[in-house]
Amino acid sequence: MTNRAPTHTIKILLLAAAIYAEKPALAEEDNRGGLAGPVPLRIISPLRLWFYQFSPERAKTLGKGSWNARFEYSESNVLHLKNVPATEFNGLLNLEISRFNFNFRYGLSDRWDLGLEIPVYTYHDGFLDGFITDVEGLFGKVKVRRKFKIDFPFYSLERNLQPFFTLGDDKPTGVGDVTVTAKRILRLRDGWMPALAARGAIKTPTGDEDDAMGSGRADLSLGLAAEYEWRRFGLDANLGSTFPLGNRFEDQGLDTKPIFNGHLGFEYRKSRKWSWHLQFAAMSAPYSFGTSPTPTNVTPGDKKQFTGAIYQITPAGAWRPRPSTTIFFGFVEDLISSDNSASDFTFFITIQYGKAR
Repeated sequence: MTNRAPTHTIKILLLAAAIYAEKPALAEEDNRGGLAGPVPLRIISPLRLWFYQFSPERAKTLGKGSWNARFEYSESNVLHLKNVPATEFNGLLNLEISRFNFNFRYGLSDRWDLGLEIPVYTYHDGFLDGFITDVEGLFGKVKVRRKFKIDFPFYSLERNLQPFFTLGDDKPTGVGDVTVTAKRILRLRDGWMPALAARGAIKTPTGDEDDAMGSGRADLSLGLAAEYEWRRFGLDANLGSTFPLGNRFEDQGLDTKPIFNGHLGFEYRKSRKWSWHLQFAAMSAPYSFGTSPTPTNVTPGDKKQFTGAIYQITPAGAWRPRPSTTIFFGFVEDLISSDNSASDFTFFITIQYGKAR
């Protein structure tokens, strides 16, 4: 009896020491809470929204029986007006695009996710012009094209001053092209090797092409997603290629070609509920010149609008009020060139809710 008490006391002390020693590790894990990103936002460009592009996504799948629902809202201001004599091809853009996207994913198994995307677009004159001009003026230089701005929304593609697509002063709203997506995890994170997944998508021509809601053609897309997490930091990368199946502008002298897009994102987990993100995106052009009749008078600036790549940067934040809910918010600014028909400025908010089985 006299020997058991010290033995039990030692066991209790050792157990308490083990629990106490474990607390910092548990607290750190709770503080990180796993990756919140990447930020699910696409490149917004009126001449390219018709074609499918993957939004950034984690490589990790949901798991069998789990589901995830996401609502995205973005507001993009686009202004591309000519102040030089017209050439053979012209794209005249003066509008704002409100994009609403409904995304639902379901875990068919531990390795496979199946998804559905339903976009809704509204084209209008908007409210961001004054804000953008004031900000540009604050930094000392207002873009030249904003000095020639007109006061009504306009969306037109022309060849030899003859529009082959135009919305005029209409302000259409409608459902875009619905897309079915799939993702399969190829490899879980192992040491310094990141998690890797393959992605696929089929876009259906459900949007009204006359109102710029869709291309009127189907798209096939293939891609890869990778992610790596280390302590409070996350790194994610997405690559994708889209193959347009058909060309609505073939008779007007524009060819469509495979489109490549990529995203690279950095995440810092400040706490279990908050994280900060910085994301870079790039997208090649879906068009090329070469269909008969061959263009003969295209300036470098006009060519860049149709065939130039787009580069963007996205500073963003994420808030998790609860583990199942994530709210993303931030803005997008174009990089390198503003002559490629990309939006001058975009702000967005996304609400994501997931249910694990």
